[in-house]
Amino acid sequence: MNDSTEYYEDTKPELHVSLDGFEGPLDLLLTLAKSQKVDLKKLQLGILAEQFLKYLRDQRFKSKLEFVGDYLVMASWLTLLKSQLIIPEDENKEENVDKINELLALRLQRLSLIREKATWLFDRPKLLQDFFPSSIDKNEKVIKEDLLKVQISDILKAYMGIVDKKNYEVSLASKEEYLFLDKAINFIEEQVKESTAILSFANLVKAIHVSSGINAKRCAASIFCGLLEYTKLGKISMKQEGVFASLELAKVRNEIKG
Repeated sequence: MNDSTEYYEDTKPELHVSLDGFEGPLDLLLTLAKSQKVDLKKLQLGILAEQFLKYLRDQRFKSKLEFVGDYLVMASWLTLLKSQLIIPEDENKEENVDKINELLALRLQRLSLIREKATWLFDRPKLLQDFFPSSIDKNEKVIKEDLLKVQISDILKAYMGIVDKKNYEVSLASKEEYLFLDKAINFIEEQVKESTAILSFANLVKAIHVSSGINAKRCAASIFCGLLEYTKLGKISMKQEGVFASLELAKVRNEIKG
């Protein structure tokens, strides 16, 4: 370890090694070894391992284990490079250094992702510190009742029953406000019998509106339906000279009796 190197808590600690043929940072040694500017055969990896263990035992770096992983990768690379020089290569198999480098980079990316997720997990709100459990008894049993088994036809019958009941109640509550068709036909029959002249649709509506007090529009709708029914039976005839002209009606001649 180089004594002239100073360390600060806010900077990255460097691992300086002192070997036969090299003295300096480990990352520089790895760079020179990859470019074949350092004779790896002369480097004693046992001494490198001892210095690395001493680096791990150093109190100043115990809180910076993320840097230790990087240096462990560098030392592994040096071991791999030297093993390739010492161990005879298989003639039928060539080591793909680029593939190893790619796999190593992938492992480092996974390690970085694990560190990131670990930090995220530890930064999340903590039980009994940032939030507290509810007072609901977790052992409380909830009894779930079985749902009724019905067919769509049953639902439709129930719905139609509600609708029919509602319509019936409305008609009873407001029956005096409507002119029913039977009353309209009786009124038309009385007017036609009593008059031999041509009658006006507007005058019929006005007359029953005044006598009954029912809304004029409702009277007009009922009277018009009654006139259509009388015309269908052949008892009266209706005519209109033009669009929006007055609608006139009269008895059919064969219905007039002396």
